[in-house]
Amino acid sequence: MKKMRYSALILLALLLSPTLAVYGDIGPKPAITIEVVNIENPDYLLDLLVTEDIGPSVSQKADFEIEAYKDRPIYLYNEDGYFAAWLRFPLLFGDIQGAFTGPSTATHTFSYRAVPITYKIIIEQADGSLAVSRVIERRNMYQFLTYDMATGTVTEKRTLDLMDSRFLLTLLATIVVELLIFFSFYRKKELRKIPVVILANIVSFLMLSLIITMFVMDYRYSDYLVSLAWGETFVFLCEGLTYVLFFREKKKAVGYALTANAVTFLLTFLIF
Repeated sequence: MKKMRYSALILLALLLSPTLAVYGDIGPKPAITIEVVNIENPDYLLDLLVTEDIGPSVSQKADFEIEAYKDRPIYLYNEDGYFAAWLRFPLLFGDIQGAFTGPSTATHTFSYRAVPITYKIIIEQADGSLAVSRVIERRNMYQFLTYDMATGTVTEKRTLDLMDSRFLLTLLATIVVELLIFFSFYRKKELRKIPVVILANIVSFLMLSLIITMFVMDYRYSDYLVSLAWGETFVFLCEGLTYVLFFREKKKAVGYALTANAVTFLLTFLIF
């Protein structure tokens, strides 16, 4: 009972932490990340083109947000029913101007509640000329694309970027939380098992991320919840079996695995 109280206090402290209060709503949001390569002139704009029959109805952004773009070709573009989404949808967060990661490479990320399923990429060059990509389908919660500005080609990366800062921070947070719960369950005699806990968390986190990102994740939020629930159940079974094999007190090992995974599962909805 004392151990459960400690775990509850840990969870409460994390829930009240101001560093986790990023948005007023909770739960993960879909995202499209586009890496633009072979950039010759950094003074360009990039947006997603959508049509009115997909996504929510058009609700204009505030004038102060788009005043500088209203006379630009990218804003005025309207062919075959396609128009620039970021410049119009208030619930599509993103980077119309890329974050440069190298001399000729930049990254754009679009996320939140108006992320399209079917779309094109539009780029306005410094001279006002426009380049429009092929139609792209998003079949995953998180989509990673590479746009080659020299050729106008788009390729999808179906890999898990292990060096992505969001991925590494989430992994680190998971390990820290589960170690805090570990200390509420065990005392000095079990401290030598900490490497087992860390290794089990790294392996299970990689497995869960691969399942969600590459295989069973669909763009629908309900599918995300189902795949996350099944993935977390699988993680609990794997970690529980590992701890039963390495820890002396088997029932306590199962209780620790259940508590730790329940807490990290709930915290998932406070990350995005």
